[in-house]
Amino acid sequence: MSSTGSLQSVLRSSEDMSPDPDVLRADHLCGPYYGLPPIPASLFNRHATSQAAHEHLLTFSHGLELGHLSSNALLNADALINRLPPELLGEIFFHLHSRNVRDWTTILTVCRQWFVVAATTPRLWCYLFVDNCTNFLRTGLARSKSCSVTLIVESRAESLPVWTALLDVLDSHAHRLRELDTGANARSYVSLIASYLQQHDMPKLEVIRITVVEPYSERLRDNLVHFPSALYPRLASLSLFYAVTLPSSSIIQQLTQLELSEPHEPHEPYFTSDAIITLLRNCVNIEALNIGTVVTHDEDDTPHTARDRVMLTKLRDLFIGVHASLLFHILNAIAIPSTSMSAIIWPMDDELEEHQGLREVLQEHRSSLPILSRIEIATAKISEIEDYPDRYMLTGMAGGRTVDAIWDPSSSREIELRMPLLLLEEDRPSGSIVSDDLVSIFRGSPLEHLEIDVGAAWNRAIDWRKIFTAFPTLRTFSLLGVGELAPVQSVFAALQPDNAPEEPDGTADAERLVCAKLRDVYLDGIIPSVSIRLECGHRVLEAESSLFR
Repeated sequence: MSSTGSLQSVLRSSEDMSPDPDVLRADHLCGPYYGLPPIPASLFNRHATSQAAHEHLLTFSHGLELGHLSSNALLNADALINRLPPELLGEIFFHLHSRNVRDWTTILTVCRQWFVVAATTPRLWCYLFVDNCTNFLRTGLARSKSCSVTLIVESRAESLPVWTALLDVLDSHAHRLRELDTGANARSYVSLIASYLQQHDMPKLEVIRITVVEPYSERLRDNLVHFPSALYPRLASLSLFYAVTLPSSSIIQQLTQLELSEPHEPHEPYFTSDAIITLLRNCVNIEALNIGTVVTHDEDDTPHTARDRVMLTKLRDLFIGVHASLLFHILNAIAIPSTSMSAIIWPMDDELEEHQGLREVLQEHRSSLPILSRIEIATAKISEIEDYPDRYMLTGMAGGRTVDAIWDPSSSREIELRMPLLLLEEDRPSGSIVSDDLVSIFRGSPLEHLEIDVGAAWNRAIDWRKIFTAFPTLRTFSLLGVGELAPVQSVFAALQPDNAPEEPDGTADAERLVCAKLRDVYLDGIIPSVSIRLECGHRVLEAESSLFR
């Protein structure tokens, strides 16, 4: 009897294959079946030679396994989801893939139908990762057919053989690359990457990210990577960490996103201030710009080229984290549209002397940031983050008002200014820095909402009268972390009518208001043991224990 016929006979005789109901009683179980139903003698001859019996048994067992798999395939085919057309099932897989581009391959292990659908859907193989071998890369390049691909090299791919094999595999597919992230690479691999990038035409490449680790061992100049624009006509996003490109490169002019940083303490900084300024002035199409921890090597007496300020009209997101001298040059060379989200960070520099506040950075360069005169919501805050120096920051938001006057954060624009507390003068009352910064930086803004969260020690020295008289459009005011009664009394004293500016029409003191539109005052962090009432004209401001949050 053939093995197929034998298998069918066994499947038909299910009544003979039922388990022994007393199988747990071991005293009457005997080998070789030990309670299992025996294979009919017509299907298996135990008395044949040992080798022949063994081979026959293997064939028989294999047939049973195939039958089991076949029956499972029929059961899976009857599942509702497997009745969908393969194209629709592949679309479902793609949505799962979009949620997790790294771990989606578990789909392949569910059943044979899912394996075939997933393996033959090219879009599922467009995000490829390389760790310590190139197996997944080879499979993905074959299954993605002619689709554009994203290649991400994991930081664990540190060996030269892996990089050599990777570039060899990629050689005939370079024209399909849409995004390339080389991961964190030792300096010795940069020349290999740079050589590859300069020798291959990549017409679909839109994004490049290159990171170099161990940057302190050699000069930054050794990490140079050039990007000929003729090879990358669609390149729009460039991120370089410790690997620098020439600022005058024509590729800069076609970018919409640029991210550039150097080591905090390079042995030989590559850029000069003029080189940075030249780079920024070429960013005519930039929408997102991140310049962080860039150190220049200007000589003290090096003259800087005087040029007109350039407006980066398309800029939407800005992050600048450079030292004071370079920041001054940047703000003097470019203008940032009021429609951009901006963050300007003044990092700690041991060589800098103590400073008086954030206004020192901007007092001569407010014209570079027109958003400063349009701020509607402002916050002054001290941020405490573990393992980082405490930071003093000002945040302003503008432009989020909808047609029906409701504030919409998603449509607003924000500017954030930060500096480490260690840069502030220790012998100067810290609170006065807050009031001086708010008035100097946001002067002329239609400020409606102000929140101050700098702690009790700073609150005591804040000049509240200066703040309130500078922003007559204020509607709500919040003071957090009060801690004691004195700041509360100072706030309400500054709002007394006799502190209001004199009206030219001779309005009586009792009718004059400081911040005439102010209706809400929120205080947080004080023991509720105070009651203050301010009546002026048609406005009543009260601070009672029941009002404290």
